[in-house]
Amino acid sequence: MQRMQLEFVDRVAVLKFDHPEVMNAVGGQMLRDFGAAIAEIKARGTDVRCLLLTGNGRAFCAGANLQDDDKNKGNDNDSDNEGDLVTMTTLTPKTTTVLLLLLRLAVVVL
Repeated sequence: MQRMQLEFVDRVAVLKFDHPEVMNAVGGQMLRDFGAAIAEIKARGTDVRCLLLTGNGRAFCAGANLQDDDKNKGNDNDSDNEGDLVTMTTLTPKTTTVLLLLLRLAVVVL
């Protein structure tokens, strides 16, 4: 994972947003890492009873990263002046998917 850190302390999964340079604003790579972390937590089954979400640096999460440097977003023919719109339209379905995965975890989320 590049933009998230996952560790397990007893039966608690601690998931940290890890892009403090942009106050942990969410971009494409962070969402992919988030999904991978959820899959890892789910794979542990009943060993994990709680998920604690936190952030490295001075912010938990500043929202969407409209200046995202993710190489896997959008189409090659997206123009630079439409960058914010492209970022939002590509992040929204990914965010929804991650949130649905999070809701399906059988753990308390803090």
